[in-house]
Amino acid sequence: MELEVAYPSVAAVGLGCWLGQVFGRLSEIENTPLRVLALLLTGAVLAPLAAGVYFWTKLSVPCYVLTTHSIQARQLVGRRPASPAVRLEAIEEIELVTPPGAVFHRAAHLILQGEDHRPLMQLSGISCADRFRHSILRAREARLRSDEALRQIQSRIGP
Repeated sequence: MELEVAYPSVAAVGLGCWLGQVFGRLSEIENTPLRVLALLLTGAVLAPLAAGVYFWTKLSVPCYVLTTHSIQARQLVGRRPASPAVRLEAIEEIELVTPPGAVFHRAAHLILQGEDHRPLMQLSGISCADRFRHSILRAREARLRSDEALRQIQSRIGP
C-alpha cells in the first residue's frame, strides 16, 4: 500500500542547483527595489533555461514511493521501477545532504543507509526533505513493530 509519493524538485539536477545558487545570491541583496529588479531581470533572462530544467527533471528523474514495506524509485513516465526497491527493515539511518543551491528550492538529497553506513539509495532533490525523512522513519518503525508482533503471535500458535 502506498503511503506517500515524493516528487523531485529541480534541485535534483546540477543545473537546477546552479539556478538556485544564482537566485539565492540575488535574494541576499539588501536594497529591496534593487533586489526585486535584479530578480525580475535575471528571471526574464533565465526563464527558458529554468523551464527546460523543470521539464527535463520531470522526464528524467524518478519519483520516490514510500509503501508499507519499501521505498521505490519510479519513472514518472510509464510508472515503471527505476531501481530496485529498498525494504524499510534494511534502513538504519537517513542522511540529509543539502547541496549548494538546493536551499533556494527548499530541497535536499536523502541518502538511505544500511548496516555499516552503506548507502542503499539516494533520493535526489526532495522538497521538504526533513518531513519525508520523518515519514520514512515512522513507516520503518511501524514495519518493525508489526513484524515483531507477528513473530510473537506465530510463536504462541506454534508451527
